[in-house]
Amino acid sequence: MQTPRHYGTITTPSHTASPQQPATPASATATPNATKGALAHDGPWRKKILLAGIRQAGKTSLLEVVFQSLPPKDTFYLETTNTIRKVDIDSSIVALQFWDCPANILANFDSLGVPLTHFQSIVFVIDVQDDYNTPIAYLIHLLATVAEVNPTFNMNILIHKAEQLSDEFKLETFQYIQSRVLDEIMDHPANALLSHIPLNFHISSVYDHSLYEAVSKIIQRLTPQHGTLENLMNTLVSNSGIAKAFLFDVSSLTYVATDASPVDNNTFELCCDYVMMLASFTKLYKNLKPLPPPEPSTPNTHSPGSSAPSSDSALPPDNTKPKTNISIAPPSRSTTIDSDASSDVRATGAKHEHISRPKAPRRPADGPEDSTTSSPSHSLIATEKAQSSPTTSSNGSASQKTAKKPESKHDSVGGPTSNGTSTARSKTLDKLLPGGDQESRRWSSSSVKLTPATSLAYWQITESLSLVCIIRSETFEKHRGLIEYNVTFFRGAVQKIVQLERAKRAQ
Repeated sequence: MQTPRHYGTITTPSHTASPQQPATPASATATPNATKGALAHDGPWRKKILLAGIRQAGKTSLLEVVFQSLPPKDTFYLETTNTIRKVDIDSSIVALQFWDCPANILANFDSLGVPLTHFQSIVFVIDVQDDYNTPIAYLIHLLATVAEVNPTFNMNILIHKAEQLSDEFKLETFQYIQSRVLDEIMDHPANALLSHIPLNFHISSVYDHSLYEAVSKIIQRLTPQHGTLENLMNTLVSNSGIAKAFLFDVSSLTYVATDASPVDNNTFELCCDYVMMLASFTKLYKNLKPLPPPEPSTPNTHSPGSSAPSSDSALPPDNTKPKTNISIAPPSRSTTIDSDASSDVRATGAKHEHISRPKAPRRPADGPEDSTTSSPSHSLIATEKAQSSPTTSSNGSASQKTAKKPESKHDSVGGPTSNGTSTARSKTLDKLLPGGDQESRRWSSSSVKLTPATSLAYWQITESLSLVCIIRSETFEKHRGLIEYNVTFFRGAVQKIVQLERAKRAQ
């Protein structure tokens, strides 16, 4: 299941418009997924790609499947292209414009309205299920015309509609067409010029992932930042123990960059399916609002002579809080401990040395309780009283000594010193880690164990780019913190590249 990806806009040039209906100017057409700000519809930063081929070769279908998420079974209902269609692709790394041309353009290139030097790349589509002679003849004519204006032109030959061929016959047909084209170039009178044109052959089908891989390689040759992205991928892979990594454009399911290791078709299909599966659930969470940042705790500002704040400060008053009497001595030496005082000691972490307790005189059965003889002077209640109001009795020094310990302990754990240190550490971490603010902590991630020895990990890098890696399960479990740390810096580097690209388009 694929999520609809309306990726570009389709326009028609003015020279192909009918007389009754004037064509829409190119500058007046808005791109739906363009970056913020008023961007020009056409500019030097947009790479032009000429899509050529004979009639019913599959030029329109491959654009609709890759960039508009058209189901492959619906490509049979597409109308034949009779006029030039311009499809703008505004990805986060490179901006493209595909010119979907009808078959009659191959006979007369002047009908394009622009010279061939206007394009940075040409993609020629050959239907593998049709006769090869006619498209190869048109291809040689196109190469001869291109060689006169630019001998180093970027040519891509797409051997399309290979879904009905077996794997062995598919490879055999691919090699036959490739050798046939090279032989025709050698027999051409202008073979000295044609031999300098770099030719890139790809085999594709709308029913499998070969089309996405072929389009990915075509786009990578037009990406100025491809070398930088590949170096970043190589550094991430080598320092994180990753077997293979892809930087996917989620909207088109094409990979912008990968590491230097060879691309395996099965690995690419696995990563592509995983990205497609995660993208199908994005609409379920698009209305979720991010959680508000946690409120910073108010630092405690108490003077050195005052008592340390108690953990019961946020509780109701003593008259509304039940008290519990706990007996810690034999019945003959009954000692009452207030639960409020004990909770204060536990909260502040105060340490009390063992002090011998003198025998307290018994209170008369009918007489009032004496506050000076109700409990020993070194009891926990005396400690609480000493914190609130130090006395000058003979036992006052011990009480004050006991009261200072919770204060110093509180400062080292949760007082102003601790709050200031944690805030400073948080600010320092935000400066060290790229994108350490609250907004950057919303990037999604996912992982799944494919086999007991292999895992697949996913990290969102930008709004439209995601990193997908194949890694050993043992390495991922033991060093996941280090891998996440490296991905954080990788994300920051890619986001800076995207910001520079957006700034260039806004100029």
